[in-house]
Amino acid sequence: RTSVKNGLSADAALNGLTLNAARLFGMESSLGTLDVGKIANITVLSGDFLDEKAKVKHMFIDGKRVDFEGSAAVHHLSRGGTK
Repeated sequence: RTSVKNGLSADAALNGLTLNAARLFGMESSLGTLDVGKIANITVLSGDFLDEKAKVKHMFIDGKRVDFEGSAAVHHLSRGGTK
């Protein structure tokens, strides 16, 4: 959010969280985009990913839905907390 507030485009911010992060770790062949054959780690939000009021609605890790209701760690992170 801070980077976008300081001029980074929303598309560039999303790319930084997805494909560019995967490239940084040499994992772009299996992570970073939604393509056939790649690992499906997906977070579905209630709104724009830059909106601090958006809430995590669903999470999928390796294509499998993760039940995170009641998880203190996810609740904390979804509120802008850090590890």
